[in-house]
Amino acid sequence: MTTRWVCPTCGSDEVEGLAWITLNTEEIVSWVESSEHWCPECEEHFQHLCQVDEKGHCLMHDQAQARCLEKNRPTKATSP
Repeated sequence: MTTRWVCPTCGSDEVEGLAWITLNTEEIVSWVESSEHWCPECEEHFQHLCQVDEKGHCLMHDQAQARCLEKNRPTKATSP
């Protein structure tokens, strides 16, 4: 089963996170799940990402990825 990490707002898989690497080999040793993550598409930081399987199911929230995107969609401010 292949999974991928995606932005909880736009669904982009171009998300970034902090990691520990071995400097001489550039091998990723581990990554810091509890840190903030960055989505260059939204230009936003997030505390939590979605981990989505090939069927579009978010494993982090046990629901369809579309539900995560709907829940995290930014609301537009209304003018008084």
